[in-house]
Amino acid sequence: IDFYQAAPQKVAPSMQILDASGHVVRHIPAQKKPEHPEAAFNPYAGAMAGGGVTNLPGINRVVWNFREDGAPLCTACAREFQGSPVGPAVLPGRYYARITLNGHTLTQPFVVKADPRSLYTLAQMRAGFEFAREYMVVSGKINTVIDRLAAQQRALLAAQTALAKTNNTVLSGRVAATMRERDAIFHIFTANYQNGEDELQIPGALKEDIPRAGFGAVQTPPTPALLNYASRFDVAYRAAVARYDAYVSSLQSLNAALRTAGVTQVNEALSVSP
Repeated sequence: IDFYQAAPQKVAPSMQILDASGHVVRHIPAQKKPEHPEAAFNPYAGAMAGGGVTNLPGINRVVWNFREDGAPLCTACAREFQGSPVGPAVLPGRYYARITLNGHTLTQPFVVKADPRSLYTLAQMRAGFEFAREYMVVSGKINTVIDRLAAQQRALLAAQTALAKTNNTVLSGRVAATMRERDAIFHIFTANYQNGEDELQIPGALKEDIPRAGFGAVQTPPTPALLNYASRFDVAYRAAVARYDAYVSSLQSLNAALRTAGVTQVNEALSVSP
């Protein structure tokens, strides 16, 4: 997607991709730093390397890979297991590119066509897309829970350290019990892989075993076997969320006791919906 500007914008531009209904399906941010050594001389190089929307005089090129925005990443996870910043590939249809330059919002329509080599019907593509999007959302919720559990662990460790300096053994015991429950829930949601070897040696948990419908440019429609697996995954996922929410609810009374004792409370005590 090319655009021309006579001079760089004071505020670097970003771009949005909208579907036929006008909903933003992808945010392409302004380029923060050229990721290609030729970016200073070639207005296309940085954007093509994935650096975002360039802000150079003349013609700029934005490259979109036909994918929607991704789910929230797991910032508490090892770098290679944080998740994908992009979501499923979009379906064929009408889309719009939108950008603001010199205070004017410009919108250009275009059509995404199906790969002529694809053997899938539009209905099959839609089934694959909807399956991929559903579990992308679930993946984001799992990532959010893991990040909250990591923050809660830090707070519980701090509370445990502070209480060790007092004689409040009852409250210390409550914190210890809460930490054990937190640890158990954490391992239901993730196996917490740290490297590629862990993937081979350690069984996955919900994060690692989330249902997936194919790879590549277009999602494959889910097979009966995958749908069966997904239904079993859904039962385990809903049970895990219910246990997490019950645990979070228990943090309210613990926080009240910590507050009374003058000890730092546990933040991120927020429930989620499956």
